[in-house]
Amino acid sequence: EKIIDEALPVSVVIENHANETKVEVEEILEENNEELSNKEKDKLLDIVKVAKTKYAMWDVEWTKASIVEWLSINKDNRELNMLLALIYENEQNLKKAELIYKDLVLVYDNDLEIHKKLGFVLSLQWRYELAYKIYKKAFDLNENDQEVVEMVANLAYHTWEYEDSRNFAKLFLKNKPRSLEMLTILAYSHINLEDRAEALEILKKVKELDPYNLEIGDIIEKVKTEMELQNHFAINKEEN
Repeated sequence: EKIIDEALPVSVVIENHANETKVEVEEILEENNEELSNKEKDKLLDIVKVAKTKYAMWDVEWTKASIVEWLSINKDNRELNMLLALIYENEQNLKKAELIYKDLVLVYDNDLEIHKKLGFVLSLQWRYELAYKIYKKAFDLNENDQEVVEMVANLAYHTWEYEDSRNFAKLFLKNKPRSLEMLTILAYSHINLEDRAEALEILKKVKELDPYNLEIGDIIEKVKTEMELQNHFAINKEEN
């Protein structure tokens, strides 16, 4: 997502950004910083607003220094930690971003966004098993989040949890029945669960939606051959 819309004057973008931030931070202050004095709350509001504005203008080092300074006083502040983690993500320092999100999860254990951020950062580091568990927790927090459903299906498949990848792919396809990615995951999950007949029907649908996909054509033929061999062995077994 672009931080600054080039179609708008920078001053307008910053003003809009500051207004949105003010509402966000006021809600956070109300929910999570009741122990702070009014003066401290006002100061925190100003710091977050300025930090976001500076970051939008790519003054990254100033933003990081200001965030770290305030976190030394109020280390569990959600908004500042999230902004710092985002900066580390953009710098490709995924390990530092991961550590921040892990700390936040301990404090805000029912926060869907933090779980999604942590799961995504872990998946970028190919740590699929832990990312899968985090996204499963995110699903428990909100079963209607399609992004979470999609990620669970993908991660379940990559961690050999084929029943979950099948079930979550089906769940995702209820809302997006023509998703080639999810149809493919569903078909491969059925193959790994040795449900070749069901897999074949899904692969045929994928082929209809993507007729020039040569790989799918090859897999269809392979599944047909496996089914023929399976039937052949079954008949021989009955005859013997």
